[in-house]
Amino acid sequence: QLVVFDASIEMQDMDLYYEDGKVENIPLRTQMTEDKKSRIIDVKGKESSIAKVAFVYKTLPNKDKEKGTVQLWGYKSNVVDEKAEKTNKTDADNKNPATGETPKTAVVVTEKSGWIQIASTIVDFAKDSDEVKVAGKDHFSQLKLKAKDAAILLDAIIVYYEGDNTVQKIKIPILLKETEETKSLALEGGKPIYKIVLIYKTVPNQQKEKAEVEIWGLK
Repeated sequence: QLVVFDASIEMQDMDLYYEDGKVENIPLRTQMTEDKKSRIIDVKGKESSIAKVAFVYKTLPNKDKEKGTVQLWGYKSNVVDEKAEKTNKTDADNKNPATGETPKTAVVVTEKSGWIQIASTIVDFAKDSDEVKVAGKDHFSQLKLKAKDAAILLDAIIVYYEGDNTVQKIKIPILLKETEETKSLALEGGKPIYKIVLIYKTVPNQQKEKAEVEIWGLK
């Protein structure tokens, strides 16, 4: 079930990517108004873990608000409760030992142009680099980054590909202002991305201590 806050949007489709590689397309074709829930959506992969979710949507014209928040709710199946009791980890087990933070569920949105949000991270200006894990097995030809909440001085990104551990370093010395995005960055790996490392610097005389960086990919 989906819940929308802050602004209304027109949801077109939702794609569920399961850990076993299967993909389920769910047509939504509905206008979701602010603070409203969608219908309850049955899924086929009741015994498969979901790796990520992609939304395809349209902006509603003549709206005052520029952004909306979409929450994705799930109702747990009891089919594999016995197995889950043996294998599921607690939130404490899942925390990143370096940051102490529990990873977010991989929920992805898709632009009409084909760009897919594949990851996001909170940039802490007390550091000068951040590592972001990328879920799924998709191949991307280009990347771009978007900044939210604050500006950052990006120096480079390092892309790690699966398979033979190929690494690609892309120098992008740029002041990425709040709400702005980088140019399209060409990828050379031709393989699924395992993780991305951001190299950056603090913007001087900035009141905000943290920024959110979204990473988008083009298949």
